[in-house]
Amino acid sequence: MNGRLREGLRGLFPRSLVRHRILGGPLRGSKIVTSWHDYPAAILGRTEQALLEWFAKNVRKGETWLDIGAHYGYTTIALCNLVGTTGHVYAFEPMLNTAGCVSRTRFLNDLSQSTVVPIALGNRSDLGIETMLSVRGMIDSTLQDKEGFRESFLISRLDWLWPRISGPNPRIDGVKIDVQGMEIEVLEGMVEVARR
Repeated sequence: MNGRLREGLRGLFPRSLVRHRILGGPLRGSKIVTSWHDYPAAILGRTEQALLEWFAKNVRKGETWLDIGAHYGYTTIALCNLVGTTGHVYAFEPMLNTAGCVSRTRFLNDLSQSTVVPIALGNRSDLGIETMLSVRGMIDSTLQDKEGFRESFLISRLDWLWPRISGPNPRIDGVKIDVQGMEIEVLEGMVEVARR
């Protein structure tokens, strides 16, 4: 299906951000707060198949993972299931409304091993505010002005933020990054954390 047709059909889907039960795939039966308009593939359980398969082979109980660009929390659910209650997942999602949905998803699935952090990661020296275009619940640096609306959000580098939120155990076992064109900036801002 071409992109234009897909976007036309998406415009017909309900936009209400409500609880849905994931209908298929490895997360079948889990709950997610999103809309049919924003993330139908998550509700159907037809997204991130290769990534979830990779997680299943490489993520272990008790590990600490960062989900950078958590969106509505689909991969956060998968990571939480794999690290179990002895592990931890930090879900970084800069859009406040979307981060709120991830928090509700966390509650609905009883994922107490996760922390939702409503901040974007980048290469700033400390904490600041930026504005960027957003669409379907995500900040996206690849959008043109006519494609979305401007959203303000908090941003920091992980090297500055991690010691302030990690607590007594700063160990990180894995990182998933999906930040719509800002991956290089995220990596530049986590050089020291990655080195450790």
